[in-house]
Amino acid sequence: MNSDNRTNQMKSRRITPKVATTGTRAFKKNWTATGHDQIWYRHLSDGSVSLATRVEKKDGRQAWHTLSSSHIDGAREEVKAIRSSKVEKPLRRAMPTVRQYLLERVEPAIENGHQDRRTRDASLNNLYQILEGYRHPNWETRKNEVGKPVRKGSGACPRQILDKHVDRITDEDLDEWFSGAFLNPYSLSSAKNQWSVWKKMFALAQKDSLIFARPEWKVPLREARGREERYKLRTEGKSRDLDVITTDEFFAVTEEIRKHGHLQEGIAEDSANWAELLGTTGLRKGEIAELRWKHVLWDEKRLVLEGRTKGNRRGAQHLPLNSEAIRVLRRMWASGHTREAFLTKTGRKSTRRVYRGSHALGEEDFVAPFVTAEEACERACRRLGVPVQTPHCLRHFFACECVDQGIPWSVLADWLGHIDGGTLAAKTYAHVRRGVSESYADGWSLGKRGERQAC
Repeated sequence: MNSDNRTNQMKSRRITPKVATTGTRAFKKNWTATGHDQIWYRHLSDGSVSLATRVEKKDGRQAWHTLSSSHIDGAREEVKAIRSSKVEKPLRRAMPTVRQYLLERVEPAIENGHQDRRTRDASLNNLYQILEGYRHPNWETRKNEVGKPVRKGSGACPRQILDKHVDRITDEDLDEWFSGAFLNPYSLSSAKNQWSVWKKMFALAQKDSLIFARPEWKVPLREARGREERYKLRTEGKSRDLDVITTDEFFAVTEEIRKHGHLQEGIAEDSANWAELLGTTGLRKGEIAELRWKHVLWDEKRLVLEGRTKGNRRGAQHLPLNSEAIRVLRRMWASGHTREAFLTKTGRKSTRRVYRGSHALGEEDFVAPFVTAEEACERACRRLGVPVQTPHCLRHFFACECVDQGIPWSVLADWLGHIDGGTLAAKTYAHVRRGVSESYADGWSLGKRGERQAC
């Protein structure tokens, strides 16, 4: 027997309940949770194992559904089939409410976590914000984004949601929580931190066999940033300023990543190339992540962006490549690194960096060897003492470089994937770079053309 088969058998023994003799401690007469995908087990009179799940009948009555398989893997497949039929629903009997579960299960889990004390205290504070709302002593002097006074407890999760059973929380409930939580002096980061508590609750509920799957809801970042902008504009009288680095700072950051980015061979170089490709093309992080070598048209000096099909544009967009971007792409090709898809231990899809060699890279291979090198970029910025650059900041850097070099707004809008002809780009980047306006003013003058040339 090879090692792989032996390992698989050992895993099966750990997750599949064993046969038990009647009268022993291992014998389970009543249904007992296995901890896997809403599957319960019990022993029959002869000691064999019977697996089951809970289903809800058409008349609303709940009952045990005995599974034909006695092995956990086969039981999982049967449960998947029941889920696809939209018949199965989580068990409601003794189901805790959200409030109860946060206090009785999530709070102890955070308190007994492996993180340091400061991190645990921050997570507990986020949990109490969900339950109790804004609790800072200055609540009497604060106003929310619409200018109304903040009451003590503002931003707490609505009572009707906290009183719901854990298995009955929907995406609409989370939308309601988010809209209320943001009508108070919370920043976007605070809302994200509260959402991390919700995710922890769903993860524990799934582990405790209370729910089948976690909600697919995510914090609507675009809406959240807009509301945060309005709040800052109302309270501070100003909106967020774009702090874009200069060209020299950009080259310094990429060189810092290349020299001190990562101890493992090749990762620092790949991270620097990733940052340079963002800064020389203006692509979004997700667009680079989906870019494959078949999308690079070397002879035509263009990129094919299949994801840019919004608005009235038909088909994929063809983005012209400048010489700097081509140079970076050639370095990425020469590195021979790409990434491949794989399944994690929990069954989730992910990708990892692999080396194939430039001679073995195919059209379907990814251009970027990892989804993001944001951490390497941020660490390099902090070491150099320049404004921290996120992937979207590097997109702003590219746009500002285009403005400085006199690229028309309509062309810049097309390069960035905007469909408004340059209106948004003009509003955003017209006066971002310090000194650009003054440099144009120095060259402006009145008089006849010949007189201006003479001056």
